[in-house]
Amino acid sequence: MKDYTRLIFETDCSKEEFDAFAENHPNGSLLQESRWAEVKSNWDSCRVVLRSENEIVAAAQILIRRIGLGFSLFYIPRGPLLDWSDEKLCAVFFERLKKFGHERKAAFIKIDPLVIDSRVSADGETESDLGNEAIEILKNYGWIHHGKTMRFEDTVQPRSQAVVYLGTNRKKDKKLKYYLNHAKKKGVQVMRMKADGAELFAKLEEKTADRKNIALRSQEYFEHMMKVYGEDANISIAYINIDDSLKNENERLVSLNTQLENPQYKEAKKAEIREQIASVEKSVGVLEQMKEKYGNTAYISGALIIRSGRYSELLYAGMDEELGIYRSNNSFQDAIDWAEENGCKYCNLGGVEGTLDDSLAGYKKLYGPDFESYIGEFDLPVYAPVYYAVSRLIPAVRKFHTVLAKRSKQ
Repeated sequence: MKDYTRLIFETDCSKEEFDAFAENHPNGSLLQESRWAEVKSNWDSCRVVLRSENEIVAAAQILIRRIGLGFSLFYIPRGPLLDWSDEKLCAVFFERLKKFGHERKAAFIKIDPLVIDSRVSADGETESDLGNEAIEILKNYGWIHHGKTMRFEDTVQPRSQAVVYLGTNRKKDKKLKYYLNHAKKKGVQVMRMKADGAELFAKLEEKTADRKNIALRSQEYFEHMMKVYGEDANISIAYINIDDSLKNENERLVSLNTQLENPQYKEAKKAEIREQIASVEKSVGVLEQMKEKYGNTAYISGALIIRSGRYSELLYAGMDEELGIYRSNNSFQDAIDWAEENGCKYCNLGGVEGTLDDSLAGYKKLYGPDFESYIGEFDLPVYAPVYYAVSRLIPAVRKFHTVLAKRSKQ
């Protein structure tokens, strides 16, 4: 039994010890791992833990941003990590965390724990109100809940995500197999890259940003991320070698025309061959146009995935919409395959919003994920007057930066 009066709060936990705890925690996440703080190098950071004797029983990686007048914001992405069924432990940790925030002049502390509130499985089974206990514990201590919003713009991290549980007989959509095989028949290949693929991936990501009129990450950001994670990062790029594809299609034309001259074929068979010839000729025309625009190689889509222990997250994806005929499934599927090959137990495909009937959720549903919604964002005011002043400004500032980013794309 824990002696809650003797729990020790530490603010200088080593990366190695912290990561070992985070990796094995049931609510662990890539964002509660020390390398994520290295990626977010424009934030200050620290790792705090609560010990019972020599054992870590609660932990949080805190990202810290200055907000003016000597105050800062404490943000704990996808944390903290603790036993949400132990209300006394939670209370002690929150008390020490708030005291630490007061010492560091944090106006408030923001969290979005990876605690599941509802789930729709790949088989369609629905569970709800799974996070009520954690929500009540937080509210009872004074945390302000931002609600169960589904919109991306209302939260720092998406509240709902598509998560593939690897190594299970998940129910993938039958259309996925068709899309993957169709692309392969059209000559689509996939290559895996490390930091050397950041430039190429950034260009595909930029095409997605232009199409959706949003601001995404830069080449420098992707290069930095890939260097931080090294062998635990992968970029899957789907592409087509146009010369090879033209050669194959022209060889098919020769073969089909030879078949058409076969005197043993009846008219119905010849009509079928003529349809195939027309289809291949159309394909050749498309490839020749692509050759003029792209040269020998056309890059279709890319997916960037990170591994942290048994977790993996497909953080970014990009596609050249003009090559949409080939779809983006092959790079996406290859990233999932990479995660499974590297021992991951689950692969987070990223956020979805609104109804699960929207296009983004529909695309991710192909891969057989569970759709998980978490308990949402909470704020703990430390310096209450500053918090309430800042909380009114943040939405306006966020909107202002969004407008600026969109204008910069025009």
